[in-house]
Amino acid sequence: MNLVPARIRASPALVRIFPFALFVVLTALQPWVSETLMYWVYLLKTVVVGAILWALRPLIPEMRWNVSWKHCWWVLGFRALGQAG
Repeated sequence: MNLVPARIRASPALVRIFPFALFVVLTALQPWVSETLMYWVYLLKTVVVGAILWALRPLIPEMRWNVSWKHCWWVLGFRALGQAG
């Protein structure tokens, strides 16, 4: 099952813009629903955009884990500096 149209999957820019734009549109709809329903819209938009991001994961290289020892040392160094101050 494809959650994202082929036209969007074909464009590197649209792959990155589409989930955010959908989240913004669903957020803009929240004031027009009742107060109780507003929380359900929040849950719906979070789940829908999360599923779309999961489906687009193979197309967005920045979302792939890339762990190296160099990065681990940088994180530990910054963490140590933060504890010293």
